[in-house]
Amino acid sequence: MTPRFFPQETLIGTGCRALFHPDVSEEPCDCPVGRALHGESCQVAFSVTRHNGKIYYFDIRDVTDRRARELQLLQSEKMSSIGLLAAGVAHEINNPMTSVAGYAEALQRRFRDAPELTEDVRLTDFPRYLDVIVREVYRCKGIIDSLLSFSRKSEGDFGEVDLNAIICEVLELVRHQGRDKNVRLLEKLLAPLPRVNGDASALRQVFLNLVLNAVQAIEDTGTVTVE
Repeated sequence: MTPRFFPQETLIGTGCRALFHPDVSEEPCDCPVGRALHGESCQVAFSVTRHNGKIYYFDIRDVTDRRARELQLLQSEKMSSIGLLAAGVAHEINNPMTSVAGYAEALQRRFRDAPELTEDVRLTDFPRYLDVIVREVYRCKGIIDSLLSFSRKSEGDFGEVDLNAIICEVLELVRHQGRDKNVRLLEKLLAPLPRVNGDASALRQVFLNLVLNAVQAIEDTGTVTVE
């Protein structure tokens, strides 16, 4: 912008003294432009009349904080979009997971109702395999249900909340991050815990932030205990 409005005065590679204080040998210590360029928070407004008689008004200010807030807002919007996408994917995954669990449980019932099946050596390992399938499917469904719970927008509705259930949902979501960083998540939850009156969605977000901050604060290996 400077070369456009001050084509004769602008010298590439020089400081603001050549443009704003050409009549002095050194930049004045109280020059707001120079102070701003050195990182000081200040602002100045001035006007210039060009040869065509048109008056230009300029406003120089430090917009670092405003720009930081704008970037933070953009990041929040991006994370919100990712959350909506993840919720849609979770819904799509949930249906086939339900089918897998249903068929595996049906096979388990067949083995229980027909003990002679286990006498076939070819089927000896099948009950154990089915136990693993059912257990892991329901673990995946638990993660998906937790993700869907987090994707629901908080309406500020207060009601009875099971804190232990919310914390377990949070731990299920972040457990993979702990494994990636060699951080062990240890839970010592008091049971039975009385229900409290609160906003379940907001509490999920609070606990998620606390646990993530704790995991990310560990540089090497360690343990995060939720008690």
